[in-house]
Amino acid sequence: MIDNDNKGINANKLFCTGYSLFLIGQILGHTFINVTPNFRYALIFIGFVLILMKIILFDSITLTIKSVFKLIFMIFFLIVSLVSTKNSLSIIPIATFLLIIGARKVNFDNILEIFMYTAITLLVITFTFYFLGLINESTASRGGVIRHSFGYRYPTDLVSMISYLLMADMYRCIKYKKLIYPRIVSYILFGFFTLKFCDARLGSATIFIFIPAILLLRYRAFFLQYKWMKFIDKNSFILCTIIAICVTQLFMTHANAILIKLDQLTSYRLTYQVIATKLFGYSAWGQEVYQNYIQLMGNNSWFFIDSSYYIFLIQYGFVLMATFTIFFYFAQKSMLHKGEYIIPFLFLIICMNGLIEQHFYAPEYNVFLLSFMSIINTKKLFNF
Repeated sequence: MIDNDNKGINANKLFCTGYSLFLIGQILGHTFINVTPNFRYALIFIGFVLILMKIILFDSITLTIKSVFKLIFMIFFLIVSLVSTKNSLSIIPIATFLLIIGARKVNFDNILEIFMYTAITLLVITFTFYFLGLINESTASRGGVIRHSFGYRYPTDLVSMISYLLMADMYRCIKYKKLIYPRIVSYILFGFFTLKFCDARLGSATIFIFIPAILLLRYRAFFLQYKWMKFIDKNSFILCTIIAICVTQLFMTHANAILIKLDQLTSYRLTYQVIATKLFGYSAWGQEVYQNYIQLMGNNSWFFIDSSYYIFLIQYGFVLMATFTIFFYFAQKSMLHKGEYIIPFLFLIICMNGLIEQHFYAPEYNVFLLSFMSIINTKKLFNF
């Protein structure tokens, strides 16, 4: 007979092992480290098997009217994720669903540790291989400035990984009342490093935003309990979705000098969102985008969708987006009700960053997606 403590420890270990294998397989795919796709897929598959074992062996529900409605919703979420994965030819929808569900009743601190240790280790290995000349990098020039990726496939992928690692550390720093000023120094250094060598203006700007964010969380955290702030936290995903759609539609139909300048400052993200919308339109159940674009426009034509919201609308499907929006709202509401204020605030930053960054729904970057159903040991952080 397994007692509850050992059961929790075993569930944690099983999930965290599976998540670490998923992270290795996925993150390696964002680098030039020479491993075969089959090796990466094997790691991801084994990780999924371990997470499914955790769900089957350790997760159970007590049947009540409320839990039945939750179960029906999650089954619908699963079906939509499977359909989106099939249609978009992307593993992300089903992987994200499985990891969110698998993280149920797993200690979020353990998940954060696995994420940070694994991602930092791979980051150090990638940099080391690059400087030893064992792997190449993706170099591009913008305005005469060379954009280095230091072994990652794209500079934006590297900067996004650094950003999410810094956010994970910020969460632990505030929660456990660690020193913030060494963190502020690191934000300045990483911000200027990524700006100078990667020319990732928007990613670097996000890192600089961490400076006022950590100061607010340490010295003015009482504002997180205000009703208006809770409303914004709960609705941050849908609010940013509305902003993304409105700005893109305005640019498509009534472009003015301000919007044209905004497009230039964001490396023509609005232009590419308009191109994607005109070529493919919004999809209900998801669709493959990039191979179809190559077939239409040729292999030499550069194209990307960097807004997480337009990736949902065009590639993953707005049915999945609507389902996740509902899930996000109630998950944030539940956290706030339990007295967890840090993660909803960080999600506000992540949602705003998602306007110009594509990794919101990628669990190898956004580890906070796994907080929704995990165990969060809420501490009395603030004297409200």
